[in-house]
Amino acid sequence: MTIRNSAALIMPGMGASLPPVLNQSLALSGTARQTNTLVPTLPSRSGIVNVKISAGTGTSPTVVALDITATDGTATEQVDAYNPAVAYALGANAVFHKTFRYLVDLSAATAGPGATTITVGTTLGGTSPGATLDLELCPAA
Repeated sequence: MTIRNSAALIMPGMGASLPPVLNQSLALSGTARQTNTLVPTLPSRSGIVNVKISAGTGTSPTVVALDITATDGTATEQVDAYNPAVAYALGANAVFHKTFRYLVDLSAATAGPGATTITVGTTLGGTSPGATLDLELCPAA
């Protein structure tokens, strides 16, 4: 179930001028933390990361944790994290969908101000869990 309503819909007025970056239909499996990256066309100081996890498989699949980090190739900042007291249960028809806003203070001289890579770390729970991950980055200038 890919992202159909882009987070770019809520970006007007925030200086959005860079194209969205999509990374969709990524397979998640197991209970170890998995990372996936998004690379804006130009370094980005702010924007939205749109995360959608669906199609849970295995026995009692859940979303246990999620974290977003940004780097300029030199320094790394944690942008946000989702660590619920009770894991979100995924099922055939249950979808985890959350948007995260970010504003970073990264300024490597070689890349210009802003993040050159946004990383999304995902941890599933359950027995032999699996799911589909869809990511969208809507960077502002």
